[in-house]
Amino acid sequence: MKNTFHITHKVPDHLKEAFEKHYQYQNYHRLSLFAFFLIFEELGRLFLNIGTITDEHFFLNCVMIGTVTITIPFSFYVKHKYKKDIPRLYGYIIYGIIFFTMMWCVAMTLVEVKEANNMNTLTLGFFAIAALAYLHPWVSFAFYSSATLTFCVFLPDYVMPGIEHDHYIDAVFISTIAFVLSHIIYKLNLEVYLDKIIIEENNKKLFNQSIRDSMTNLFNRKHSLELLSTEINFIKTGKVPPCLLFLDIDYFKQINDNYGHSTGDHALLDVATIIESTIRPGDHAGRYGGEEFIVIFPETHLETAYTLAENIRQNIEHKLKTTDYAITISGGIIQCQDKSVDDNIIEADQLLYKAKELGRNQIII
Repeated sequence: MKNTFHITHKVPDHLKEAFEKHYQYQNYHRLSLFAFFLIFEELGRLFLNIGTITDEHFFLNCVMIGTVTITIPFSFYVKHKYKKDIPRLYGYIIYGIIFFTMMWCVAMTLVEVKEANNMNTLTLGFFAIAALAYLHPWVSFAFYSSATLTFCVFLPDYVMPGIEHDHYIDAVFISTIAFVLSHIIYKLNLEVYLDKIIIEENNKKLFNQSIRDSMTNLFNRKHSLELLSTEINFIKTGKVPPCLLFLDIDYFKQINDNYGHSTGDHALLDVATIIESTIRPGDHAGRYGGEEFIVIFPETHLETAYTLAENIRQNIEHKLKTTDYAITISGGIIQCQDKSVDDNIIEADQLLYKAKELGRNQIII
């Protein structure tokens, strides 16, 4: 049988902290709205009953108004000071405000039982907290149990002898229903949050699949050209122009003819892996088509880009010379100009063919 108190076990470990921050943020906004209406409600009660309100009632109203006036702005300060790196202290502050509100409802209800023999504040307060606040089931159970126990302990001092049993039953019933409601709302919020994460992760996977080459996992041609277009547009802002490296595997047709297309696929993957491991973070590598590859070096001077290109060429030559299909590459590298993507591609491609004509296994500037 499933233990409903352990529903957070459905949350992967790497998401638990994020989920906790998520629902504490939600608690803050909901409590702020609740506090806003509560202050006006209590001020209205004081104004309408100014001549008949008892000292206990007046004191509790002032305590609630004063506490909310201090704690809600303090929570706002903590929330905006730390933003995404909000400390666990913030959660304790929010929990403290919620528990204080519940205990205030208990105290106000005791006074109301003494004055008018009703439990309206406890009923409305507990249900409002259950509906508005997201509480972990164990926290919710502890809060409602403590508040109900406190009410039952002090009730004999505020109620006429012989009728306290009805109030005991009412308090337990109200608390139980509020706890169940709190648990349902928390679980629904958890499920919505997880569904949102799953959708976001699936969207990221789909997007990643749409921009990646299925064989090499480098960027595909379409996305590579989009990245190049973006980098070329940055030239107009005064940034250092990007460099474009166009690569081609030497004698790749012979690999397919002599060893088969399966071996050719392995060769493509090996070359792609070496390119990906050699470039810098922030550089972009893609498969342009067939055995051709494209590498974009954003904001890079030509001399630096040439050194990086040579590192790629040498790594491929040295790491793959012991395989059955010893591989070398040829390439052309340019400093991009403020021209169209096609014009820059053509210029780099011409240098690639020059490298082929000069004997292959070299990078031409």
